[in-house]
Amino acid sequence: MGKDTLPGSIGGPGPITAVWDTAICPAPELARSPADGAHARASVQSFAPRIAELHNAWEERRALKSLTTRHDFEAQSLLLRTIYSWAGQARATIAEVYDGSVQVTLAPESGDLLGRRLAMSFAGTHTLAVSLVERIEGHHQQWRLVAAFTTHSRTPGVPPHTSSRTPVWTRRAFEDLVLTVLDAYERDSGE
Repeated sequence: MGKDTLPGSIGGPGPITAVWDTAICPAPELARSPADGAHARASVQSFAPRIAELHNAWEERRALKSLTTRHDFEAQSLLLRTIYSWAGQARATIAEVYDGSVQVTLAPESGDLLGRRLAMSFAGTHTLAVSLVERIEGHHQQWRLVAAFTTHSRTPGVPPHTSSRTPVWTRRAFEDLVLTVLDAYERDSGE
């Protein structure tokens, strides 16, 4: 068994020791022929997008942290604009996957969020709205983003996030909300 020490701090300060048991999982062999070398280059090339995706996800996470931990108007307004861009990307993806069969509208259409609210509507019957709301806690003014789901169908609307805690806004959390509303749309369309 080979032993490698990796930097990290799971369970406290100090190195993490990873054990590679070559009896269970043999170490990959190096390329031995020109054809194997081409395969290795292709593997490296296909690995690069995954590394870039990981790097970009962490960059986005770090940038979001500075917005999600602050509750002033400016930070939350910028977070709403970020979510608006995600909504635009989600709209394009839904149009591509559904081949245009589901009409998805985004309001305001121009991205002008002076109304402090964005709404993503599916076929005019199911809507996910994210609004910037003011809350006074003690003597402090705080701004937060609140998500709500409404429907004009037989199924009563339920908020997609029912926790009393403020959700941590990430791209994945927003996409999960979109999927919740899209799922309700599909369920109502199939009945």
